Amino acid sequence: MKAIIDNFLYRVYQLWVYLKFLLKWQLRLKKCGFRPYWIAPIRIIYPSLISMGDNVVILNGSRIEIQKLDDLSQGVYIDDGVNIGHNFFCSSASCVEIKKGVLISDNVAIIDNNHSHIKGKSSVTTEISTKPIIIQKNSTIYRNVTILSGVTIGEGAVIAAHSLVKEDVEPFTVVGGCPAKKISTIE
Repeated sequence: MKAIIDNFLYRVYQLWVYLKFLLKWQLRLKKCGFRPYWIAPIRIIYPSLISMGDNVVILNGSRIEIQKLDDLSQGVYIDDGVNIGHNFFCSSASCVEIKKGVLISDNVAIIDNNHSHIKGKSSVTTEISTKPIIIQKNSTIYRNVTILSGVTIGEGAVIAAHSLVKEDVEPFTVVGGCPAKKISTIE
């Protein structure tokens, strides 16, 4: 009987924590779908420009930063059923769009902006250039991948671990390396 009561109290506690989580983030995010789940600590800068679909999972140590350079900054959109691993980093000054069913492993960085580099000037004082990043549905991005501005990853593509993606990836292809190059096609 004691085990049943303990189990019941634990389930009530889980429900309470989840309801607190929903109330906190439903009011702060631009859109928060049904049953989002992430493990604290997670750091979100400018949450009013983040939209999340249903059943989004983000594991701990993740950081999503939006630099609102102007009114054209669209922020980050994470569609339904996206799973994101530990220590994810996303920096957006324009737009990052992650579509349905994308799997992102640990330590992945998605950065849609870059400082201009001018001879004799510090990068701190130069302008930021930015181009949108789009990750199409059902793509898989493995550990320690960095995706740079202006990249579109095609539907069902696979990015191998430790890759640097700085050019578009065709749908249903496997790429890897630094910089990432086509390895094979998914049949």
